[in-house]
Formats: sequence, structure tokens, C-alpha cells
Amino acid sequence: MNRTRLFLALALAALVVAAIAGCSRNRPGTLLAPTGYRPAPAQWSGRVVGMLFFDPVNTPDLSTAPYPPTRVELWRYQPDTVLVAVDSLPPDSRWFEFPGLPPSADYRVLVRSTVFYNAAANGIHVNESTVDAGNITLHVNPAVTASGMEIIGTMPGFRIADLVEYMFPIDVTELYSSALGVWDYPNLDYEALPITAGTYHFKFATLFPTVVTNITGWGNPSGGTLTAPVTDHRAVFGSGSATDIVMTFPTTGVYKFRLDERRQTFSVSFDHAVPALAASALGR
Repeated sequence: MNRTRLFLALALAALVVAAIAGCSRNRPGTLLAPTGYRPAPAQWSGRVVGMLFFDPVNTPDLSTAPYPPTRVELWRYQPDTVLVAVDSLPPDSRWFEFPGLPPSADYRVLVRSTVFYNAAANGIHVNESTVDAGNITLHVNPAVTASGMEIIGTMPGFRIADLVEYMFPIDVTELYSSALGVWDYPNLDYEALPITAGTYHFKFATLFPTVVTNITGWGNPSGGTLTAPVTDHRAVFGSGSATDIVMTFPTTGVYKFRLDERRQTFSVSFDHAVPALAASALGR
């Protein structure tokens, strides 16, 4: 009996020694053992970038700055629908970038610009690196541009009282459309009206007003008095005198005007002088 117990004890000891030896040969696992909740990183490394193009076929001049005012939105649809970020691009850039994004298989870039149809890039899969959303092209929407436009203000010849004396009052100071959404004066069909040197209020009017203090059209959002010439000054659409363009014309003569609905800018430049007699006749 004692011999049997001794044999069992020796066998058990041998098993323990073998188990210990086997454990010493085990290699550590390649995966971290779960330790519970792991917080998100302080800054995600995902990023979406891309480039915009403004209807190269119909508006080829928009390949150079200033570019139309543009809002770029980044949406995420998984695991839920949320507007992640919004970027309003500066007038000298068509490049957009959204950094610091968490992983998702369904991001969407949505682009909005006033005179263009909305455009989008869908199904953008972001992990932990930069994803190029590619080139996004916006196509011009002719339905939202003005059907006509004229310069109306306090300059002699451009005043409401002056215009109603003509048989076709809208035509005399009417701008012509040199491209979709681009309006120029002088009109090719009518002789240009010279402007007597001085400081005046005016607007690029889309409706013929009844009083000069309530012109509806494109004006100046920043206030103050401008001095001609000006190039690609920001324009805003509105009614009333608060958005009138107040401008000093330093020299009597014919001036060129341009209103760009796509870029939302206006320009005024001196074209040529006129005889004193012709200019003084406008002051009637």
C-alpha cells in the first residue's frame, strides 16, 4: 500500500514538472489582451481633400481667380447622419480640405455656389490617412441669373428722371450679357453716356425703381466711398440705399462697368474722355 502511494506521488510530481517546463516554452500572444474601454485619440488622422472646377465648357474664364463664393460641406452617413464640417472657400482658392476625421465608410462632400447647380462626391471611405475626393465640377444654372440689368443712380443721364424721358428708358443704361452671368456697359447697341466728374450713388439694377432711394440690384456690402477705377470689388444683392455703391469718378468721360453674378463682383474703369460740351449737356 505504501509502495502504491509512493508511486502515485512520484507520478504526480513528474506531471507538475512537465507542465512547468511546457509553460516556459509558450510565446507571448500577438494581440493585446482586452483591458476594457479605450478612449478615442486626441486627434483623428483621417483627411479628405479635393479640387473644384466651375463649368469649364460654359465658364472657361473661371479657371482663374477670383473664384465664385463657394460653400463646401462634409457629411457623414455612418454610423449616423451628421454634418461634420463646413468650409467657405476664399476667392483665390478652389482647393478644399477636411482634416482630423474619424474612420467611416460613408462620407459625402457637397458643394454649393449661387449660380451653379449643387455638386457632390459620395461614398468616400476614410480610415487613418488622406483620401482624395477627386475633381468636383459644378455646372452653371442659367435659371438663377438675371434676365436684364441696367445702371441706375444719381449720375446725370443715369437718373430715373433722365431715363423716363427716353422712348425706351431701360435700354439707354442697359448692360449687355457678354457671358452667362456677366454684364457689361456700355451696351454695344447704344452710345455710351459720359459721366461728369463727381461722387454719386448707383446700383446694377435688376428692377426699374420708382425712387432712387430704393433700387433693387447689386451693390456694395462694405459701405464707404470708392474711387474709380475698382476691380473685382465684392458685390451683394439687395434693396434700399444701405447697399448702394457710392463712388467718386475723378475724371469726366465714359466709364466701363462690369457686374459678375458668378463671382459676385463688380468693376468700374475709365475708358475715354469726352468733349466738355457733351459732358455739360448731361447736367440739364
